Amino acid sequence: MKTENTNGDNITWETDTGGWGFYAKHGNAYDEGSFNASITWGDIPMDDWFFTQGLDLVGGVTYTVTFVYRNGTLAGGTEKFAVDWGNAPNSAAMSGAPIFNNSNVKNIYYYIPGKGTFTPSVSDTYYVGFHGYSDAYQADLFIDDVRVIEQIDSTTWTGSTDNDWDKPSNWTNGLPSSGTDVTIPAGLTDMPVLNHASIINSILIESGPGGDASVLYEGYVFENSATVQRYITGGMWHNLSVPVIGETVNALYFGGNPDVWLRKYNEPTNDRSYITNLTDTLYPGAGFEVWVKEGNDITINFTGNLQSNKTTDIYVGTSTTGASLSYTGPDPLGYNLIGNPYAGPIDLDEGTWSRWNVTTSFWVWDPNSGTGGTYLDWNTATGTGSLTGGIIPTGQGFFCQATDATAEIRIPFDSRIHSTTGFYKYGSENEEDDPLSMSLYALMDNGYDEMNIAFLEEATEEFDIFDTRKMFAFEGSAPQIYSEQSDEELSINGLPLLNENGYEVKVGYRAGVNGEQQLTANLENLPETEVLLEDLFTGNIQDLVDNPVYTFDGSPADAPTRFILHFNPVFTDVKEQPDESNIKIYAYDGSVYIRSKGKSAKEEKEVWIYDMFGRTVLETKVSPSILTKIPVHRRNTYFVVKTVSTSGVTTSKVYIK
Repeated sequence: MKTENTNGDNITWETDTGGWGFYAKHGNAYDEGSFNASITWGDIPMDDWFFTQGLDLVGGVTYTVTFVYRNGTLAGGTEKFAVDWGNAPNSAAMSGAPIFNNSNVKNIYYYIPGKGTFTPSVSDTYYVGFHGYSDAYQADLFIDDVRVIEQIDSTTWTGSTDNDWDKPSNWTNGLPSSGTDVTIPAGLTDMPVLNHASIINSILIESGPGGDASVLYEGYVFENSATVQRYITGGMWHNLSVPVIGETVNALYFGGNPDVWLRKYNEPTNDRSYITNLTDTLYPGAGFEVWVKEGNDITINFTGNLQSNKTTDIYVGTSTTGASLSYTGPDPLGYNLIGNPYAGPIDLDEGTWSRWNVTTSFWVWDPNSGTGGTYLDWNTATGTGSLTGGIIPTGQGFFCQATDATAEIRIPFDSRIHSTTGFYKYGSENEEDDPLSMSLYALMDNGYDEMNIAFLEEATEEFDIFDTRKMFAFEGSAPQIYSEQSDEELSINGLPLLNENGYEVKVGYRAGVNGEQQLTANLENLPETEVLLEDLFTGNIQDLVDNPVYTFDGSPADAPTRFILHFNPVFTDVKEQPDESNIKIYAYDGSVYIRSKGKSAKEEKEVWIYDMFGRTVLETKVSPSILTKIPVHRRNTYFVVKTVSTSGVTTSKVYIK
């Protein structure tokens, strides 16, 4: 970058090292030097230039110059600058007819866009010049992201090379400029990443049955208009959010063909109310529920402006307007439907999320089970759940839970990612840093649900931040599965790390329809752990490590507490139990359990249970089994349990609550 200090003082344009190309990235213009409340600089008017590097341009072709600029202080000052072009890097060679001029840059501490066009008559090397001419005793002027690009009317992203916005080979018609209409198609492998400010005419971000498009930008995107599409299927409820600024309910009307119903969730009454006024604003950060008449799959076009810069975090709270939270007490537990406000997916585990009196749990309604739907969930403290990777797709509404009348959540701009996770679609992703955890997946016909249990060093057996309450489906016949802990029904249960004593966890199951049900355990993130599933109805006990799929008959009329999960590290005998017996004895929920391994699991056993005075409480014989359950009808006392089998004698003291 070349500068010209036309006024002859000792202050001129400066730039950072590390700039790229000719753009003078992070270029700073200090016209009167630094300014604060006690010192002013620059006792003569500014008259300073900086010029881009030489550009080999073609005669008769129109070029667009784009940039962003701002005043350097909120304290005051009016800056003035113009943009010109010529065939040498000095003020005398400029055309004398500026393509941009702003003599009133005031009190702006954020970047705003600027642009101009010019058409050289002959092919030659040309330079673009920026001329600061502010009055004396002003503040600082900043100009950044200067770009000179051939002007084109339209171009479509292909991603044929990679995800770099600035590579012409990734576009059908060259790089976009300030007059360009940009299209980002859905379903591509590489979506664009933009690492600087860009000025375009319009942008269309598509959505379809095969997936969604997105744009990941780290600077600013300035456009005259943006259209972000949201494809949804008819005949089911969807949670929806609006990824642009300034849209209204009219975007969902379609002239009444097809019929569309829109409603909001009411936290105080735990119900829904319909929205019918077409002029009502759909605020970014708010969530809605939408239903399209069955047999009509539609594409919604949300038109407005993008959340355009990297400081645009969205705050949703009990004191915010537009998108807001509600809290009326612990029942119905402060659930609120909010939404992803950005034109791309967001990750609940990425970026500078902040929560004030909002839990670590989030829920997304998934209607695609074929039987009405179910809620997917994610807990940011455990990093587990049924929601794919904790990712909220574009245009997706989701639930959070307020715990106080001052609740607020920040949805950060830096949580945006590119993801192939589809709108509402079920899935799972394993990460290398996943905690020790397991999932139990329930399936009946096309209906499904999932619960998760995670073992973490910081977790407790009481309800805490590592636990997520179960949100039951509000309609349909999908099965519902959850664990029971501390008088809570949980879809994600965070427990302390496993030790030699193991854990027993009650599992509730609500069948949606009569017939054969199926449970499938995923134990990939729970190595070296024995997991047994006990069916309290049938008495069946199944080793989920050896056989992770369990089928059973179920009915909506069944009592919900149906199963117990028994967790133990790889079998290690405890004190008072000889190694050769391979038997472990423990108590849970009013019963004594005898857990056997290897040869002892194939042997019949004689069992005696004594009270602490040596009196026989129970004497019985049990058949070969890996887990034997013996109910004891006395509570809150210690017992001595003795087993005798071919492998030997085992004695253990247990406490029955």
